[in-house]
Amino acid sequence: MKAKNNFFKQLISIMTVLSLLFMVLGIQGNNEVKAATLATLPAPINQIFPDADLAEGIRAVLQKASVTDVVTQEELESITKLVVAGEKVASIQGIEYLTNLEYLNLNGNQITDISPLSNLVKLTNLYIGTNKITDISALQNLTNLRELYLNEDNISDISPLANLTKMYSLNLGANHNLSDLSPLSNMTGLNYLTVTESKVKDVTPIANLTDLYSLSLNYNQIEDISPLASLTSLHYFTAYVNQITDITPVANMTRLNSLKIGNNKITDLSPLANLSQLTWLEIGTNQISDINAVKDLTKLKMLNVGS
Repeated sequence: MKAKNNFFKQLISIMTVLSLLFMVLGIQGNNEVKAATLATLPAPINQIFPDADLAEGIRAVLQKASVTDVVTQEELESITKLVVAGEKVASIQGIEYLTNLEYLNLNGNQITDISPLSNLVKLTNLYIGTNKITDISALQNLTNLRELYLNEDNISDISPLANLTKMYSLNLGANHNLSDLSPLSNMTGLNYLTVTESKVKDVTPIANLTDLYSLSLNYNQIEDISPLASLTSLHYFTAYVNQITDITPVANMTRLNSLKIGNNKITDLSPLANLSQLTWLEIGTNQISDINAVKDLTKLKMLNVGS
C-alpha cells in the first residue's frame, strides 16, 4: 500500500512539472505570436504594407530598390504626398505610419476599410473615390481636410463629415443610397459640391453654404429648390434629371455662367431673364413652350432647348 502511495505521489509530481513546463512554453509562444503581428520599425516595406500595390507605391516614393528594403519610421514620416490611384489596392494597412501625410490619392482601387486613416490629422487633400467604401467614420477627426473625393463608393451615411468645417471642395457623386445632406450644413466655406446620382430630395442643408461657386445635383429626386435662393455666389449650377418645376430661386443667382436644368418639369423660364452673365444654358426635355425670357441674354454661347 505504501509503495502504491509513493507511486501516486511521484505521478502527481511529474504531472505538476509537466503542467508548469507547458504553461511556460505557452506564454513564450503567445509572446512570439504577438511579436510577429506587431510591425516594429525599421522593417521591410512589404512587411509594414502587406498590400503589394500599396507597398510598390511606398517603394517608389522613397526611391528604394525593392519592396523588401528596410525603412525607418523617420523615412515614413518624410512622406507628405502619396498617389497610388487606379491600381488594385485592397488594404491600406500600414498607412497609419505616414503621420505627416498631407495629400493622399487612392482613387480607383478596391478599398473597403479606411480605419488606418483615422489619425492622419495633417491630411488636407484626400481622394478615395471609386472604391468599395461604406463606412467613413475614420474621417471624423480629420478636421484639416480641404478637398475630399468620396464619389462612386457605397456611402449612405455622411454624418462623420459634420465637423470638417474647413472643407473647400467635396465630391459625393454616385453614392446611390445617399439621401441626407444635413451633415454638410456647417461647411460654410465650401466652394465646390457634387452630389449626383443619389436619392437626395431635401436641399435645405445646402442653404447656408453661401460661398458655393459650383453646385452639381444631377440625377436626384429634387422637387423644391427654394432653399437654394441664398446661393448668390454660384457660377455653375447643374440639376438636370430631377423633378423640379419652379426655378424662381435661380433668379437670385445673378453670377451664374453655366446653368444646366434639362430633364425636369419646368414650364416657366422668366426667372432667368436677368441672368446676364450666362454663357451656357441647357433647358432641354422640360415642358417649355416659350423661350422669350432668355432672348436678351447676349452672352449666351450655348443654348440647348432640344429634347
